[in-house]
Amino acid sequence: MAIRSLMASVLRKRSDETFGRAFMRDDYWQQVRGVAIIAVVMIHATSAAQNIAGSSENILEIIILRQFINFAVPLFLCISGYFATNYKNRSILKYYFDRSSRIIYPYIFWTILYIFTFHFDKIHNIKFIILMIATGSGIFIGYFIIVLLQMILITPIIYSLKRNKHIITLIIFTFIGLFYTYYINIEQQNSWISRFPYNGLPFFVWYPFYHLGVYIKSCEDENRTVNLKPKALLISWVAAVGLSITEAVILMKYGISSMSFSQVKFSSFLASTFLFLYFVAFYQQNKPKIKFKFVSYLGNISFFVYFFHLIPLILLERIFKEIHINIYSYIMIIVLSVLTLGSCCIAANLGGYLPNTIKKRLLGL
Repeated sequence: MAIRSLMASVLRKRSDETFGRAFMRDDYWQQVRGVAIIAVVMIHATSAAQNIAGSSENILEIIILRQFINFAVPLFLCISGYFATNYKNRSILKYYFDRSSRIIYPYIFWTILYIFTFHFDKIHNIKFIILMIATGSGIFIGYFIIVLLQMILITPIIYSLKRNKHIITLIIFTFIGLFYTYYINIEQQNSWISRFPYNGLPFFVWYPFYHLGVYIKSCEDENRTVNLKPKALLISWVAAVGLSITEAVILMKYGISSMSFSQVKFSSFLASTFLFLYFVAFYQQNKPKIKFKFVSYLGNISFFVYFFHLIPLILLERIFKEIHINIYSYIMIIVLSVLTLGSCCIAANLGGYLPNTIKKRLLGL
């Protein structure tokens, strides 16, 4: 009991210190990041719950839930664009190094850790390891890092655009991304390019979200008014989610199941855009104070959670399978999500005691 009490005390102290750090930087947007990382965990908890049930009887429930949380990666990219560091005060090469190094080091560390954990029989295969790193598949969902690195590379080009060319560029790349997404998933269903993670690696699939964040922030910095109405945007998001449910059901009916769950199909694309603009509008008009301490904390450690959460989630999935809990339900998704996020918080708190070089450079804390 004494050891348990001491451990709880230590974790509380570390948690308070980390919460304090979270409040020091962009409190509101830390909460938005927290919402995004919760959505990421829930998306993967949904798949885990389905695997535990071992049945597709509740597929309609899964489809409906996914449409409400499909904003996860798009929202992260919008925020990344919104907070993209202006390279003009530094050389382009220094900008590239500063931004990419904060991403690449943890990415390489976690990729190697995942390969040793889940692909130990292939660690002697150099080509396999290189492929895992290059495609992000070493940590299953590392494609996001590959996409983000591409966005960093083109950030100076985005900043170089004149005012009236931002919207034109956004429209062009939105069309290109949507056309590509539907083409490979409908016309190239049996091709490797339509399979995960390859279908999500090209930057132009996600580009509009990142550029939208850059554009909104540039308007704010130049004191240009962007007339955004929170209530109208929230209603638009709800309507777009309804549209995405309809589109997903239709796609499933025609056997295009991968698109049903896609975060970048047209309706989900709209929903994610409206949601980000809602967060921007709410911030601009209300200047809200921090309210959700734990969500802000999750936002502060979101990079670490993104890398780490699959480890406890996979373990939980195997445990629940072993004890034969095979009823798929929203309750199972909530249980898996809560336990996974709890595990991430404990791991992050323990990681906080490590030297800064390790926890920042390698763990992503």
